Amino acid sequence: MNINKTLKSKKFIQTDIGDFEYVKSLGEGGNSFVFHFKKGDTDFAIKFLKTTDESKLNRFKDEYFCAAQIPSHKNIVHSYHFDKITLEGDEYFIIIMKFYDGTLGSEGTISTADADDKSEKVWLLFACLANGLRHLHTNEIIHRDLKPQNVFFDNVINEYVIGDLGIAHFSDEKFGRESKTKPSERMANFGFSAPEQINSKDSVQASCDIYSLGQVLYWYLTGSTIRGLDMTPVSSYNSPDKLKYLDKIIKKCLANDPSKRFQSISEISEYLNELKKPARHDYWPALHSFDDSIR
Repeated sequence: MNINKTLKSKKFIQTDIGDFEYVKSLGEGGNSFVFHFKKGDTDFAIKFLKTTDESKLNRFKDEYFCAAQIPSHKNIVHSYHFDKITLEGDEYFIIIMKFYDGTLGSEGTISTADADDKSEKVWLLFACLANGLRHLHTNEIIHRDLKPQNVFFDNVINEYVIGDLGIAHFSDEKFGRESKTKPSERMANFGFSAPEQINSKDSVQASCDIYSLGQVLYWYLTGSTIRGLDMTPVSSYNSPDKLKYLDKIIKKCLANDPSKRFQSISEISEYLNELKKPARHDYWPALHSFDDSIR
């Protein structure tokens, strides 16, 4: 069944919290579809899943219920309701979410912007993603799928928001989960994920999300991603300080060896504070040379 065609013809869906009016399709990924709906004057995004695969359904449930167990955060997508509906005899599970105004992927890169514009725009993105990841990691959630298509923009607060926890890892100790990831399952996207997510069956750590953070920032600045190559600098001698700082931060985020990356967002904050400190110069050699010249 073509779900988009069905929704267009029906115009409304009925849920436990009332009727929602169909507006348009927003995209799809894997087995899920996301659509724009309205309830009264308020916009919503609703994610649909149709599956008979128990593991996929359990992961869909975890995406909503595990995230609902932690405090909300302005840089993490807000989800409001989980439900099951029937369309033309087919059952769908749905998550009703806040509607956001497009993704970073649809916004595109700033590779052609001037240095000052680049500096301000990428710094906003960096701050929002770092704050969102800090919140997830503090609450023992590893996102595992940070990429431009999963970063949304909130026009109300003018900040970026991390979304789609569909393949996130939720701590066994903290959350009562439905899904159990099999060792053979590859939970990563090739373009933005850390090498160990793609090449290894070991459990992923916060440093994997930090690698993806560096890759997203690099893509936003340059229009491309890198894998196993020396990073082309994103700043020059005359660049604003923010670009110079991010140049160093991105390079360390993108280390192929996980042990050489930042291990937490707090480490990035500490590193940034060190970068911002005024440079301390040792003037004594020059003074001694000056003294020798006079003598």
